[in-house]
Amino acid sequence: MKVALPSFEKRTSGTGGVFPTLSYETRKFIDTIKEGADSVPTEPASSPLPASIERELEDTISNYKTWDSKVYADLRLDLRSIRLVEILPGSSDEIHVELIRKPLDEIKNAYEALSYVWGPPNPARMIQVNGINAPVNPNLFDALFALRLSDAKRRIWIDAICVNQVNTRERSIEVRKMGEIYRLAKTVVVFLGAPPPPPASNPVSDLFKFLNRVDDGNALEEGSDGKTINIETLFQSCGVDKYDVCKGFVELCLRPWWSRIWIMQEFYLASDEPVWYWGSEHTGNAALKRDIGLLMALSWDLYWHGDTSSNFHADVQNKIGKPMPQFSSDIRRISDLISRRAATHGYDIPSRLYRELSARSTDPRDLIYGLREIFDPVFRKVFVPDYFMQSELLFACLAVFLIQFEGWGDMLWWYPFRYAPDDRRLPSWLPDFTRRVEPVETDLIPRNHLASRKNKPKLVVLNHTLHAEGYKLDSIIRHVHLGCDEYNIHRWLWQFDQVINRNQVHLNYVMPHEEQQDPWFGVFLKLCNDTSSEERNHGISHTKGGILEWTSYPGSNGSLPPNIVDCLPSWDILTGHAFSVGRRGTFGQPDDDSTAEPGLLQDIFSPRMNNIFLHTVAVDFIGACVFDWENLEFVLDRLTSASPWSEAISEHWQAMPELPSSDQTERARILIKRVRSFLTEIKETTKNSAAAWGGLYHYNGLCNAILLDCDNHAAFMRLIGALKAAGTELNEIAFDYRTRAEVDELGAVDRVVAARIQSFHSVAAKFWGRVLFETKQGFLGLTSPGVEFCGDAIAVLLDGLSFPVVMRDFDSSSGSGRFVGCTIVRGVEIQDWDSDKTKLLAGFSFGEKSIFKFT
Repeated sequence: MKVALPSFEKRTSGTGGVFPTLSYETRKFIDTIKEGADSVPTEPASSPLPASIERELEDTISNYKTWDSKVYADLRLDLRSIRLVEILPGSSDEIHVELIRKPLDEIKNAYEALSYVWGPPNPARMIQVNGINAPVNPNLFDALFALRLSDAKRRIWIDAICVNQVNTRERSIEVRKMGEIYRLAKTVVVFLGAPPPPPASNPVSDLFKFLNRVDDGNALEEGSDGKTINIETLFQSCGVDKYDVCKGFVELCLRPWWSRIWIMQEFYLASDEPVWYWGSEHTGNAALKRDIGLLMALSWDLYWHGDTSSNFHADVQNKIGKPMPQFSSDIRRISDLISRRAATHGYDIPSRLYRELSARSTDPRDLIYGLREIFDPVFRKVFVPDYFMQSELLFACLAVFLIQFEGWGDMLWWYPFRYAPDDRRLPSWLPDFTRRVEPVETDLIPRNHLASRKNKPKLVVLNHTLHAEGYKLDSIIRHVHLGCDEYNIHRWLWQFDQVINRNQVHLNYVMPHEEQQDPWFGVFLKLCNDTSSEERNHGISHTKGGILEWTSYPGSNGSLPPNIVDCLPSWDILTGHAFSVGRRGTFGQPDDDSTAEPGLLQDIFSPRMNNIFLHTVAVDFIGACVFDWENLEFVLDRLTSASPWSEAISEHWQAMPELPSSDQTERARILIKRVRSFLTEIKETTKNSAAAWGGLYHYNGLCNAILLDCDNHAAFMRLIGALKAAGTELNEIAFDYRTRAEVDELGAVDRVVAARIQSFHSVAAKFWGRVLFETKQGFLGLTSPGVEFCGDAIAVLLDGLSFPVVMRDFDSSSGSGRFVGCTIVRGVEIQDWDSDKTKLLAGFSFGEKSIFKFT
């Protein structure tokens, strides 16, 4: 199969903006160094430079002169030879090494290969290389110090020394040898870094002592399922502390080595089990593979349920610096890396690996070259290391390979950040492979295309343009970017939920059997349904409710509450003030005063409507007091000042005495059109935020409850006045500094409040930076993680992608436009990869299939 690779104009090589103030002569000097010319000027041009740039330039020149002109001068490489480092024995603080050159076909099993992290270059440490003082990075110095033997040479391949890093041509050639270098090595040595000084180093020592134990015989016990290991006995027999071993394990998983792009091929390609070094402590990979499951389970158990006297929870929380679910995912990837080493036999599948890739690299091209040797021969033939190639061209080649050769269109979901979204010279679909999306636990993610029996390419790249078949869903007419602060993210989500669930308040209220005979409740439901029947049919129906449900992975039920209001840390305090009988003090607890007044919302309505209000509208009313008070107050004010019911002499109130008390159906019939027209009118007179999401129709339930409860104008005015007073007080409580202080105090002792606080932050993190949108026909959507821009665009359903996509600048005549990113649309389920036909959506009919061209 031929892979159509894009061909971009080759740009002029240079410093890439790293040294923007350098003169032409100095830039040329830097380029000469980068390209590894045989001769370079002795000094750069004398143009004035900032001190920091001048120092960096001087260091570059000095390093170049030392390594290239002195160390490598007599050790030039050909296509079949490599350099090796021999660490000379010793015990002093000085490191002496000899650099030698050997043919590859003569050195099998005669050397080791080092896998480590370069780390910061400063402060540089000096070593002696063939008698010449040469600088190395501090982490490499620590590795040489830890690996040095006291009585014999140690021969090892180290990329930073064995490859001339400033010679681009040599680096491109040597990277092609990497697979062979690591396969021929006797042992791959993984160096994790220097351990901290005591007592912080105790967990490191205990971990390696535990891993290097001889056998577990003393810890075996007979059980119903055979012999099992007694954990307490196991640790006692090793003479180590359980908590320190687990702390050492967490520290091991936090080492930067795991995030380095080159580790996978270095680790996978080792012919024998690698050896792990942390300082001078070391163990075999077989031991780590044996115990990693046990250490993972025990560490989580100690973190969530352990003895607080051990400080394990606090120590781990301070070290990880990220949410625990994300760190748990990191450790699962580590476990997968260790377990897959033998299973892959040194090879992996590009789309599988790039789907899960979390590693980073200093040079973006290493995201391809650093993985090349663990992929199949086709991949290696296509991606021959060439460090003169521009990274955008290399990324385009990778994108085309994954889309066409691997049939992985969902790459566009996993890599949502465009390489240069505002650069019209580059394709809008070109991903930035340095920025993969890290989905949270509850995120909907694309189906695994490798599990499909019909893994066929559905997208094609021709002449820089991505072509795909599909259907236009609709034009996006409204959108909002969730990127201000945590409270505002929740506010927008709550308002969005009201649009999704408008006129369906009765769905959350299941009446007991004996209450179903209540005629007032029947009228209320009919009024809620009929008042906005047009609005209900205008949108796309769907079985799922709020935004936290239809944008979350089905298996993550319980990770987040079903409603936005349940994420509000002060929610229990607010409901206590709204419903509890008593003084409504701390956390809404009543006092013993028998004269205490009821909650703010407890007895506002008359007995005929009070229960209906409390079970259907009250929760949304409290939410509106927090997240939409400006619009709620506006609706209440308009009801009493400029509505069909605002005057005592209005037609509505004049007709009320003529209706028999039993004829509630006729009352509802009269109200239906008036409520709808009233809400439509105030939609036109306000530009408030909620009006942008389909008007204020979500307040129809409140309007219906008010009007059904009032037989005359005076009662109507009193009820709205009471609602407004209660709403004002609830709004003030929600934003009172004393409430925030109370929440903080309760969060430290009350699990329910602590869970709400955690949910508040988790929801904000899940939706931060994404875009909510509404389409012309009523589709509601949310852009996928990492997709920030929506704008004047359309939503498109494409073959070969799990989710719809957003397309901007659409030209209907040619079908062309710019790619924005993937999105989740309510009512559009993830497509079935095993089906050749796209399912029709409820309430929606496709037009003819079209070809869309993403330029």
